[in-house]
This record gives sequence, structure tokens and C-alpha cells, in this order.
Amino acid sequence: MVENLNGYGSHYTFYSFTPEESGTYCFQSDKNNGYSVSGILYKGLDTYTEIGRGGGSYYDGNMTMTATLEAGEIYWLWMYTDQSEQDLDIDLNIEYVPAGKLAGYSLSLDGSIAINLYLSLADYVVKSDTAVLKYTRADGSVVEYKIKEATKKTVNNIEYYVFHLPIAAKEMTKLVYAQIVDEEKGIASEEFCVEAADYAMAVIQGAYDNYGHVKNQEYADAIPLVKALLNYAGRAQTYFKYNQYDLAYDYPYLKNSADRVLGSLSTDSIPHFVRSEDTSLPDGLVFEGASLTIDSETALTFYFTNNTGKALTFTDASSVQIESKQSGGYTTVKVTGIPAHKLDKKIRLNVQVAGDPNIYFVDYSPMYYCYNVLSRDTTATRTDALKDLMKAFYFYNQAAKNYFGED
Repeated sequence: MVENLNGYGSHYTFYSFTPEESGTYCFQSDKNNGYSVSGILYKGLDTYTEIGRGGGSYYDGNMTMTATLEAGEIYWLWMYTDQSEQDLDIDLNIEYVPAGKLAGYSLSLDGSIAINLYLSLADYVVKSDTAVLKYTRADGSVVEYKIKEATKKTVNNIEYYVFHLPIAAKEMTKLVYAQIVDEEKGIASEEFCVEAADYAMAVIQGAYDNYGHVKNQEYADAIPLVKALLNYAGRAQTYFKYNQYDLAYDYPYLKNSADRVLGSLSTDSIPHFVRSEDTSLPDGLVFEGASLTIDSETALTFYFTNNTGKALTFTDASSVQIESKQSGGYTTVKVTGIPAHKLDKKIRLNVQVAGDPNIYFVDYSPMYYCYNVLSRDTTATRTDALKDLMKAFYFYNQAAKNYFGED
């Protein structure tokens, strides 16, 4: 609500203002005479708590001021000119400055499945220690990111804050939501709503013109990977029985029916586990196998039976220690963050036994799991849907390797 408390006919005037939303507001005068206008903003009608000042610019004399205000509080603005003979014939424009605006988004092709959300943020959000981005995933879970966790990226001389929002493969055709929130200051932006498959479809449709000529080389280069990802995501939906009325490999995402066909795959082309080559373990420690987790990024869980009676320490190829857990009589170790273009590579897990100076190891690849599924007969648990998913998984890895130039 804005109210002129003083009216016209003098060289100063007062406005009261009660904001409906907390956040930053821009005050700008729109004068009708040739004088310069200044203003002082106060909080509370009966106090002199100064909030901000603004003066007329050299070019047009209009006052511009920004201030962060609280919803429901009363503020008053004293606007004046030092030319007392002039009537202050003036209008006041007040504009709310949103906490954040969605500039666009993209699909991460760096090896994980994620949405890159590009936001322009108000200064008061950037400077706040309590403002966060609340990301609501397709499953309803909420993840909070501090503003400083965003990556700054400049596009066409405009700085954006980019948030990397992971999604599971099966969630590509589901909407996800994000919102800038500062609960301490009572600030909330509008809710931003995006879908990964929509961007994938835009890449396919935006690569070529109607005559088959390339109009966006970056999109054209990414098409094989994007199509493989949509096939992989759609098969994940089928296997997990998730959102099956909107499959990622179906129309409208992949309009050409030929693109939805996985094609033949011989298991001879898939690497597989050879215990004599891929393990070196002491007596009493047995590697029982590994399971594959398919989410926004791929993870392998190693299973061991430890009959040594001694504590085990696990490290990765960089000698970084990895936590182990006990589960159902097994010692388990989970390795995460395996990018799409390295799904066929061996992951080395180093093992040390307390009191033994030797370093033992197990080598395992996500493709070993893929081979185990595709090389065996279909069963109640090793279903055709799982086999289709593993075929799509293999082709997704191949497309990612080609895109990133991996051998």
C-alpha cells in the first residue's frame, strides 16, 4: 500500500508504504518539473530509523533508491527538493526486486545426470548468509544448497549463479522444483519448475533446420549422447515401474521410432570379471561380488566375507580412505561418482588387513554387472526389463565415450 501523506503544493512530500512481501524494493521518482529530487526512507511512522537515501541523477534529476524491507512493516519516504519555489509535482514508482529469476537451464552432460539451473540473484540474496536454494526432487525429498555453493558463470556479460541439481535416470520426465528461500528474513522467490527431458528434446529439435543444415553445432554434437540417455532413462522407468505413462524414449522426446530401438548387443563385447586377474586377497578374505546402483550417478557396492578376524581398511586408487559397513554378515564398501564415460573402466579398491603390510586389491567395473545380467538366462529377478535396462546402460556408456573422446 502506498499513500501520499502530504499532497502536492510544496517542495517536499511524504509517502507511507507497507510491503506485502519481504525483500528488496526500488523507489524511483517520476517528476514533472526541471528540479532534482532527493529522498530519505525511514522505518515506522513514529521513529527516525533511517533505511536508505537516494538522490536525483545528473541527467534527469529523478531519485532512485533501493532498500531491503520487511513484510507488514510501515515505512515512510520523505521526498524533497532544495528549490523551495518549486511545487513538488511528482509521482512515485515502487517496484519489488525478486530474490531470483530463472534465466534458463541445461542438461548436464559431464558424466552425471543433472539439471544446471541458471539464476540471476538479487544482491541481498547474494550477500545473505542465511539464503539457500531449496531443491525439491521428483520423489519429494528436499535438498538445500547454500548460495556460495553455486558456480558463477558469465553469459553475454551477465553473471549467473548455476546450481547443479542431480536427478535419477528414471526421473527425467518428471518436474522438479527449486526456490530461493531466506527463512530468517522471511524471503521466498517464485518457485522454478523444470524438466530434464524437455531440455533433451530441445537439443534434438534445435540442432538442425528444416533443410537438414546444422544451426547449432554444440547441439548436433550432443545428439547421439542425448538420444542414448533418453533410451537409458526410459528403460529405467520401465524397470522400476516409475512414471510409465511418460517414457523418456517415447514420443515426443524421441519422435523417430528408429531411435527407440536399442539394437543387438553381443556379450562378447562387454568386459567381464576374471577373479584370477581382478583380485589379490589374503587367506580368509573373500570377495563375494558387487551390486550396481543407478541414480543420478552410478555407484558400485563391493561385498566381502572377512574371516581374518582383523580390521580392514579400504582406499581408492588415490589412496583416499573409503568407509566400510557391516550388512547381513558382509563387509560392504560403496564407491560413488562414476561418470557415464567411465562406466566400462575398472575401479580399483585397495584393501589392507590390520598387522599386514601388504596392500591387496579388487578390480571391478560397472560393466561386469551388465555382463552378468545379459549373459545369463531370464529369471523372476533377472527380468527382460532389467536386460533392456542393461543394454541401454551399455549404449549410454558408448555414446558418452564418443562424446568425451574416451578410448
